[in-house]
Amino acid sequence: MHDKTGTVNAFLIIKSCRFFRDRNWLFSEFPELKSPYGPTVQIPEAERDLILETKRTGESFAGENSEFKVLEIGCGAGNTVFPLLNFNNRTELFVYCCDFSSTAVELVSKHPRFDSRRYENYLTNYFY
Repeated sequence: MHDKTGTVNAFLIIKSCRFFRDRNWLFSEFPELKSPYGPTVQIPEAERDLILETKRTGESFAGENSEFKVLEIGCGAGNTVFPLLNFNNRTELFVYCCDFSSTAVELVSKHPRFDSRRYENYLTNYFY
């Protein structure tokens, strides 16, 4: 049997985050990914941090208190999740992203824009 995970991991190790481009076009094709709570707003960073910390307090699972949740299956190097979170900076949004490649999950976790208060990424094997 062909080892899909090994092939994908090897590809991502070689190409890292440089192969795929960010999917900034998503919002013209899928307007429902825009915030149902209105356009993106500018919130001072300290205020945003306080809101996110308050929202995450007492959750039994990550994102439980968020009103707008997105699941990305096959997140790769994060070329969808990061544009989504940049475009929609509302604190109501929480993104779950998963991939069967441990290298992909690690790339997302090590990305400079990674913020565990806004999304969770995890390894899964349900793609076979």
